[in-house]
Amino acid sequence: MSLRSPTASTSVRIRLAVAVVVLGFWVVLLVGSGLLVQRIRQNDYAESEAQVTRFVAGALTAVNRVLLGVDVLLASCDELLDLAQPRGRWQDGAKASALLRSSVRYNLLLRHVAVLDEVGQVLASSAPAGQQLALALPPDFAQQALAQPVPGMWLSRAHINPDTSERMLYVARPVLRANGSRWLVVAQIPLAMLEPVLMQSVDIEGLEVTLEEPQGGVLLAVSPV
Repeated sequence: MSLRSPTASTSVRIRLAVAVVVLGFWVVLLVGSGLLVQRIRQNDYAESEAQVTRFVAGALTAVNRVLLGVDVLLASCDELLDLAQPRGRWQDGAKASALLRSSVRYNLLLRHVAVLDEVGQVLASSAPAGQQLALALPPDFAQQALAQPVPGMWLSRAHINPDTSERMLYVARPVLRANGSRWLVVAQIPLAMLEPVLMQSVDIEGLEVTLEEPQGGVLLAVSPV
């Protein structure tokens, strides 16, 4: 039978107490570190979410501003070319093409602007070929734009230009003429030109942006390099 001295027993209890304190300290430290990391992540997530929300709002505003500017330009073609006049007074296509070319010369977003009659024939165009341009519109685009009950801006789906292989967005606005017929003013926008408008020189790591049609088709997709 062995007896442990009071001094040895006290030493053991002290060591146990110290071990318990150290263990408790490490538990508190680990829990505190975990909570701190979680809070930092939550703050980073909230900040990233707010940044993305601001980006989306800014991108929508920028794209809407650009499309509104295009629509205003198309609407101004009515007065520029006096499109509401009867067909018999329509000026020659070469003169109208020159006026269109002058009006869009400094608009880097647009490729061409053209005027089409009710059957889709090009009457004037800002392209070098003028009224001789063969405009490859998406199927039924002109008919749908002209059939609007209330004439307004009409956007196409993404369409590949067969001459340049570029993906294009077409924006159209009908013009009501004095004889009751409708002509169509159409602008070509290369979708690649909308990328800097959409991205606004933003720098958000891992950001992927898509511009979609109301039907769900992707017009433009931008991924991080």
